[in-house]
Amino acid sequence: MPNVSPAVTAFTICGLEVALSTKTIDYMIEYQVFKSAGPAWLARNDPKCNIEQSIIDAVSSSLKDDIYAWSADFSEDLQEKVENEFFDMNTDGWWDQVHSMALAVRALNDQ
Repeated sequence: MPNVSPAVTAFTICGLEVALSTKTIDYMIEYQVFKSAGPAWLARNDPKCNIEQSIIDAVSSSLKDDIYAWSADFSEDLQEKVENEFFDMNTDGWWDQVHSMALAVRALNDQ
């Protein structure tokens, strides 16, 4: 089971909640900090969005690891259903959920 941040960090897939690892949350917070640099800085320092894409890829990869760890004890059929639903989602389908959780964790950490 991944190292999980506070209980606020659950991603919903197939109607079930997947606990997100600290690693996934940390990558998403890194993305938020990166984007907060503003359009001028981003245009100057990441004009082709390579850095931004590498962070997005890291979030996605870490989320996949969380899903695999979470579903390891499921039946093969349920694992396949979960994987298919995740891979059928476009990035926006899971990004908004993970983003809102990272914001919540960041707010808790800032208290």
